[in-house]
Amino acid sequence: MVTKSLKKIAVGLLVFSCIQISAVRAEQSIAISEDVRKALDNLKDDNLTMNCAEATKYLYRQKEKIVDILVNALPSLDWQGQDVVLKILTEIKTYTPNESVIRLMLERIKDERSPNIRDSHDIYHYDYIPYIGKYAGNFKPLLKSYIKVDNIRQLWAVTHILAKNKILDEMKASYSPEVMDFVIKNLRDDNIEMNASYSARILFLIGKDSIPFLKKEIEQGDAQSKGIAEVLLGLFSGTRHLDSGDLWEFVDELTPYGVTLGSTYLERIEQEGSSSLIDFWTLSHVSDSPKFLTGGSYSQRED
Repeated sequence: MVTKSLKKIAVGLLVFSCIQISAVRAEQSIAISEDVRKALDNLKDDNLTMNCAEATKYLYRQKEKIVDILVNALPSLDWQGQDVVLKILTEIKTYTPNESVIRLMLERIKDERSPNIRDSHDIYHYDYIPYIGKYAGNFKPLLKSYIKVDNIRQLWAVTHILAKNKILDEMKASYSPEVMDFVIKNLRDDNIEMNASYSARILFLIGKDSIPFLKKEIEQGDAQSKGIAEVLLGLFSGTRHLDSGDLWEFVDELTPYGVTLGSTYLERIEQEGSSSLIDFWTLSHVSDSPKFLTGGSYSQRED
């Protein structure tokens, strides 16, 4: 039987533990210095010129020291702030991402908005694709949950990651008839930029399991989807051959459209690594003393 004294001790220890936990949480909250707070606030999408670039450079310079702050700040940041912080995190070698960070990267891939600081260094956040790939084995359930009817570019990115890391075969069952119909319909002529290529890439990666859906599209699709389906079926049957160094496949020499079955931009990133954020032209041309700390003012951006 537990004596009253022991109960009091147990309760006392529990209260002490709670106080310690609260103190640690409070300390973590207080640990965000005012300069870092201001920098995080200036990452947001606003009408001020170059404040985001200065804030990005300021945070980047001390990234290893504030990694926990950056991760904890992510949920409260807007799309632009999240993109900047995520990019910074990809360059911290000692950092291992958790599921929420990988999820945010997957969501960024389908967002066509991109901070001006990226300039020409990024095409739809492709730099997140190889980064996620490094941890694909750790996040199989999460990646599997993104095999769904939603965004065709995002679905292609996930399929590419799975294929590149040799885990696509174990996910094939998730490419349900509903998902495949979504992919096939994106082959058709519409006003969505690049969706036919993203769709063709998915079907190409899935391989011969795509054949029944492609044959059906030849019967029911429009001129564009039928042509692309014929190309893919020809590649699978061996009647057409794709040069491994040529990622562009014309549907028909007499028609102006075709499909890209891969991305030379993504291939370069996967082979050479992503460009460092600090090397982006915009960041290399801003001051190391940001105006939000020195009391200076930013001009309004002209739309």
